[in-house]
Amino acid sequence: MSGTLAPPTLDVDSEIPHVELPVSTPKDEARAAFSAVETLLEAGVPRREILVVASRLREYEPTLSRAAIRLGLTPTFWTQLDLKNTQLYQLLYTACELLDGGENLTAQNLQTLLAMGWTPPEPESDAWPLTKQATGLAFEGIEPDAQRSLTEWQDEFADTEHDEQVQALLDWLGQDRPPAPEAVEGVLHGLVERYREHVLPVVKDDDVPALLDTETAARTTVRMETLAEQVAAKYRTRRSDSRMAASWANVASLIEAVASQAPGRREHANARAIDVMEPNDIWPKTAKYVIILGLVEGEWPSPTESLVPAELRHAINADQELTETLLPRPSWTGGRAVDQFAEVLDAASEGVLLLRHTQTLEGEAKPPSSLLEMVPTSRADVQVQETLLRDTSADPDPLLDALGLNHSQHGDQE
Repeated sequence: MSGTLAPPTLDVDSEIPHVELPVSTPKDEARAAFSAVETLLEAGVPRREILVVASRLREYEPTLSRAAIRLGLTPTFWTQLDLKNTQLYQLLYTACELLDGGENLTAQNLQTLLAMGWTPPEPESDAWPLTKQATGLAFEGIEPDAQRSLTEWQDEFADTEHDEQVQALLDWLGQDRPPAPEAVEGVLHGLVERYREHVLPVVKDDDVPALLDTETAARTTVRMETLAEQVAAKYRTRRSDSRMAASWANVASLIEAVASQAPGRREHANARAIDVMEPNDIWPKTAKYVIILGLVEGEWPSPTESLVPAELRHAINADQELTETLLPRPSWTGGRAVDQFAEVLDAASEGVLLLRHTQTLEGEAKPPSSLLEMVPTSRADVQVQETLLRDTSADPDPLLDALGLNHSQHGDQE
């Protein structure tokens, strides 16, 4: 086998500044990224002409959110919804578990259903949805794994402060509701619609000005509305073909299965937000300025995980001739990352800021990504880092100077 191949040189526009900025930690990366966004906006660059790209967006999302909110900016994250960790998924799944519970309803499921925003079909007061704090107080002193029959739970909550709300849920569960396809469709759609009508406004009222939770809840509602249709259709088909027994537990299993199927990403309708996305979502988008995070070796490109079982790998490694025949060439393993990196660079028409952190939060050193060797970059001076991380100012702004941005060349930000 030959030695490590030299990294290729990417064909980039030499007239476009590619500014490399190392900072200490991933938190500093996020802060520098949105400080740069703020600087560009103040210079007159429209929001739609700025893209933020992170190789591991799911890991960067919390710190990027905090950095954006600190500056009063609204980010839109192009990430797939983790449906199983949303309120509405828990609402539908737990409701089906309880409807299948018979004489063994658990306190944890009852509490979860109320805490996730369950409301009766025709709520008559402003007490809905019940807050998580109120739900916790209603079940105070009751073990989460406690199991009771429906009648026993009704007796348990006959004289509590929140007896009306808990009793309303117990009455709903006690209705004669066999798991026929029509009933399944009605229950799922009813839960989604009541969440949209009664819970979404509460989420918005409690949200930060950037409305990040509201956007996620709204996206979840749209996605779960589709999921409810898919589950109802699958359940109807499998019942008619006698491939599935009639039970709410089977409906819950279908909800879990459909939610595990990750849909493709799509653009969010928020013209006043800054788009934050992963490299594989960049095509065919373009912008004047692209800010890239995560250019650290071992993260972008990430280590290639073998698809070959361990036993077979050991057998291959034991045979030198076979190893030389089958071992992937270095150019194969990083090809996808190189292509994505090239597409991200090509998306920028006027400037690129390449951010990387030099250590983990624990102080472990992190070398720069080998991708940086493929493009000619200029290293930002210490003044750029100070203005982005320490909220200092300078005239002219060192970042704008590094990016070659003329204050007069941009108009309205919208």
